Amino acid sequence: MPEDTLLPGEALTVRRTFESVLSALRLPAGEELANLHRTLRGHVQILALKVQDQAARMHGEMRALAVHVLVSTARLLEETEDVGPSPPTPGDTVYDLAVMARALLSLHERPGPLGEATGAQEIAEEICRRVCAPDSRTASPDTAAL
Repeated sequence: MPEDTLLPGEALTVRRTFESVLSALRLPAGEELANLHRTLRGHVQILALKVQDQAARMHGEMRALAVHVLVSTARLLEETEDVGPSPPTPGDTVYDLAVMARALLSLHERPGPLGEATGAQEIAEEICRRVCAPDSRTASPDTAAL
C-alpha cells in the first residue's frame, strides 16, 4: 500500500469522528468536546499532508480544488492553534474541523486520475502565498497554472 494512503481502519475512524459532529443535534461539552476538537484537528493535519502530496499528481479542476481546500485548511489550523493568551474554545471550531476533515478525506479517497507528480513546490508556494498574504481571504488568484 502506498505511503500516502490511509489504512481502511484509519479512514473509517476519521469518517466516524466527523460524522459524529456533523450529525449531532448537540455537541458534547467540557473535556469530551476538547478531546473531540483535538482528535479532529489531528485528523485534519494528517489528511492535509496526504492531500498536499497527492495534489502534485492531480490534474485540472481537482488540483485547483485540492489547493483551495488546502488553503482553507491551513487557515483553519492557524485559527485553531492552542496558543496565545486566549486560545479558541473547541466549540467555536469543532464543526469547521469536521467539515474540513470530510473535504480532505473525500479528496484523498477520490482524487481523480493521478499522473506523475509535478509542481509540488509551486503548490506549497501557492498555499503559503494565499494563506500568508495580507488580503489572502479576499484575493482570488488564478490557480490555472497549478
